[in-house]
Amino acid sequence: MREAQRAYEANLNVVESARAMMSRTLDLLRR
Repeated sequence: MREAQRAYEANLNVVESARAMMSRTLDLLRR
């Protein structure tokens, strides 16, 4: 069960960083 929790948290971190990268890229494109 602990392994699943760790995988879930790692997945969340990946999604968060990807979302941050996307918003930053959109910011650069808008200028």
